[in-house]
Amino acid sequence: MVIYLTKMHEEINLDKKDKTIRLFIFLAICTLVCIIAYSIYRYKIYLQNIIYMRNKDSVEFFYDGLRKYELQQAVEAKLEYIASDGRVFYFDNETMLVDKCNEVMDKYIRGELKKLGQFKLVEGENTARRIEIFNDNMAHLKVWNEPEKRYKAISESEGLEKFKKIRNLDELCIYMYKKSEFDVLYIDELNIIGHDRTSQFTKFIYDYGNGKEKVIKEYGKISFRNLFEVL
Repeated sequence: MVIYLTKMHEEINLDKKDKTIRLFIFLAICTLVCIIAYSIYRYKIYLQNIIYMRNKDSVEFFYDGLRKYELQQAVEAKLEYIASDGRVFYFDNETMLVDKCNEVMDKYIRGELKKLGQFKLVEGENTARRIEIFNDNMAHLKVWNEPEKRYKAISESEGLEKFKKIRNLDELCIYMYKKSEFDVLYIDELNIIGHDRTSQFTKFIYDYGNGKEKVIKEYGKISFRNLFEVL
């Protein structure tokens, strides 16, 4: 009888140990599954963040190309796209630029490219003259502001800093990528110049600075490219 009870006690202890071991294994597996699931979740979030950032970078890249193209047209410069592998591309028209942007952005978002590359303006034969005209127009053109019943310089009307003479293409690029008091790039503020930062028609004059003036537009607006033309 004593031997039987001893064996029963041993079997109970073994059963308890076996259950403890199985419980430990079960908890270990659950913990491992949770760790793997959390790691997968974190990796998915990481991939989503990468895709988001790459999409954001691509949009900025695209609009930088369009802005540089507009500036290139205005100053008669050459627009280069320098790819991440060092190759250089030139564009005869806006369609070629958009096609190249779409091609590069697609590869970048898919992870085939680590970098988007960059756009660069190269001075052309008439660039210096165009910048000279721009300086003159920014210094002398005035926009009529109806609520205030007075003329304003373009810089004041568009919320830009007081204009200072620009000496070369590099300075022009730096100037155009500054931000106005409304947190908008200068080149975007100057896209269309109308009444009080809008595209609404108003009067434009050329103020000679000696009490004389010339009417440029009795009722109209001025485009970005007009700023680089003799009006």
